[in-house]
Amino acid sequence: MGKETGAPFAGASHLPTMNRSLRLFIFLCLIGQVVIFSCKEQVDPAPVFSVRVVAPGTTVTVGQPLSLTAILNDAAGNLLTGRVITWTVDNPALATVDQTGLVKTIAPGTVRITATSEGKSNFLVLTISKIPVASVSLPSDSLALNVGSETQLKPAIKDANGVVVTDRVVTWTSSDSTKVRVSSTGRLTALAGVSAYVTITASCEGKTATVVAVVNTPEAIVSTLPAKPLVLPQATTATMLLELRSVYGFSGPTTLVFKNVPAGITVEPFANPVVVPKDGVAKVMVSVSASTASLGETSFSITTKTGSQERAFTQNLNIVTYKHRVRLVYLVPADRVVNPTAVKGMERAIRHLQIWYQQQLSGFQTFSISYPVVEVIKTAHPASWYATTPIGDSQQWWFWYNAANEGMALTDGRYDDPETVWVYYIDADPAEGQGGGAAAGSVVVLSGYDVRGVSGGRGYYENESIGRYVGGLGHEIGHAFGLPHPAGCESPGVPCDHTALMWTGYITYPDTHLTFWDIRNVSRSPYFYLLTRTVSPENFDCTDLNASSPKGRVAAKGAPNLSVSPASKAGSLTPCLPAPVNYLIKN
Repeated sequence: MGKETGAPFAGASHLPTMNRSLRLFIFLCLIGQVVIFSCKEQVDPAPVFSVRVVAPGTTVTVGQPLSLTAILNDAAGNLLTGRVITWTVDNPALATVDQTGLVKTIAPGTVRITATSEGKSNFLVLTISKIPVASVSLPSDSLALNVGSETQLKPAIKDANGVVVTDRVVTWTSSDSTKVRVSSTGRLTALAGVSAYVTITASCEGKTATVVAVVNTPEAIVSTLPAKPLVLPQATTATMLLELRSVYGFSGPTTLVFKNVPAGITVEPFANPVVVPKDGVAKVMVSVSASTASLGETSFSITTKTGSQERAFTQNLNIVTYKHRVRLVYLVPADRVVNPTAVKGMERAIRHLQIWYQQQLSGFQTFSISYPVVEVIKTAHPASWYATTPIGDSQQWWFWYNAANEGMALTDGRYDDPETVWVYYIDADPAEGQGGGAAAGSVVVLSGYDVRGVSGGRGYYENESIGRYVGGLGHEIGHAFGLPHPAGCESPGVPCDHTALMWTGYITYPDTHLTFWDIRNVSRSPYFYLLTRTVSPENFDCTDLNASSPKGRVAAKGAPNLSVSPASKAGSLTPCLPAPVNYLIKN
């Protein structure tokens, strides 16, 4: 009984220990419940309520990167982080955006970039502009335009990166649109000149470039003048060859005006106005004559007039004392009338020969021509008298001696004149078998065949060229200068230069030449002096003088046939234009 009554007492001795364990267990359970309840509250975070896209700016240039930021907020306005954001762009051709919000611009335009998170989104409108222009330039600072011409200007435009761009708008302006007009595309049209200077400006985005347009009016000018003066003996005339050149595309008539001509000097162009071809050259012969001019150096001006344009050039002269010359006399029988065309032909012929001889002597020397060029004298006898009146022993020379003697009687001529070559053209024909054209000493006689032939009429044969009769004059004055027929030409079977002027080459004049010995002799002749011309004589066509003679020429009635070749087309041409008719008839 005692054991049972003792047991409770014994168990009671362990009660405090058990109560502590229980209390610890209960405490831990309570802590666990608190943790469990707390975890249940963190499982559902606040959702995204709004999205806002922000950027450093809303305008960028092509190629410029831009970083965008998306700001997320909950309903309470609290900033949310760590959420997934999706970036998109509405036009990928203009710009791209990656998932960090970095925008890369491609082309100019406007794009909308959107940021989306948890179903909420917002966007930013971004303007992409072109890279600004840094410079505008034109190919040159100046350009020349002819009136009526057009040209296209092409500017070079570079952006700030130095890249040439072509998609910009260029504005064009002219400082004087009445002289140079510029279109919206940069095309220039020259309207008026007289050496006008007009500034053309190209503008683009505040940058500019300019070019000065010099507008030249088309005109004709005297292309060459010598540094040395034209040498002209007193009481003589020289033939000056002027070369008129088209500049700035001119074409049309050019009038020559001679101003400030000294007393005693006469200047006459053989053609006026002169037609100048576009971008080409026209040549005109001008006679310069010194009748009573004072000795020494002087000058006159040559002015070219083309429309409203005038250009003056100075021609220097040196008037010298020089007595040797060629003097032409046109004898008109009592029953004949003066033929002005013949006077013109004679003057043209001697001037042509003056230049031709100068060419043969390499452009340095030629003979002088008396002034006036052709003296017209009426005789007391009819044309038939010269061929029918006996003189001397040989009827063959009646005509020649009668013409020569009458010519010398009416002038100061003589056979042994040391200073003058006398050329007597007489409008009368020799009889069959009589000599017509020949030279003796310083006297030359040329018959009616030459009077007509040198002026384009019927000469000894039908259809002969004027050149044949100019050559005939050149041949006979060559004898008066002391030139013989070429060696061997008068001896059968001996080699001979048949094409020389001093043999049958005169028929094909000007396609003929002086022999080496001829050149040597005349260059030492007192009749040949140094003559400086405006330009060196150059070869060019003269239709009426250089016309070919057809084969099978027909002899004039009663004239014997000559065994000479027909005239060939001229190969070495010299300048020729109709000469002015300037003569005085002496009775």
